[in-house]
Amino acid sequence: MRGYTTVTITYEQVREPATRTGPCPGCGRKTRRNRTFTETINPFNKIADKSRPKTPAEVRASVRAKAQAWQPDPEVFRHDACRAVTR
Repeated sequence: MRGYTTVTITYEQVREPATRTGPCPGCGRKTRRNRTFTETINPFNKIADKSRPKTPAEVRASVRAKAQAWQPDPEVFRHDACRAVTR
């Protein structure tokens, strides 16, 4: 039997949280939704034309842009109680 070695590489993860607030379409109460955007700094995370890997600064800028551009669907703001009433 041959001996095999498994190599595990952990890449640095860049996170950017985003919070949006909006009215519930069912009852009108203010609702907040959160989402975290992530990317890793690794040699496989390439720029748009696939010519080279993204630098750490480019990865941070990309994640920040995704978080700022996030606009949830208005239906996302519906409360669980309001969902149960509409079903």
